[in-house]
Amino acid sequence: MPDNEMPPGFEDLPPEEKLFIFGNRGKPEMMAVYQATKTLELHTEFERQCKRCDERINSLEDSRKKFKWVLGTVGTIFLAVKGFILTKILGGW
Repeated sequence: MPDNEMPPGFEDLPPEEKLFIFGNRGKPEMMAVYQATKTLELHTEFERQCKRCDERINSLEDSRKKFKWVLGTVGTIFLAVKGFILTKILGGW
């Protein structure tokens, strides 16, 4: 890469990162440190996002379990009342 050419996406970076890259473009060790730092930041963000997704999935599973339990309880009560009423009606005949 010629000295006057910057990497793709250079203009989209924050000013402090532009300054670091511009100041260290001839030092491969410093650029390797910069790339490793950015890679670590990306992995950390990815892990945070995975953790949030896992928490959301667990929350949805808990909600589903509670809904099924409540629906089952309401259904059982409904069937018990229906059975009681039918027993009273048919028991009298």
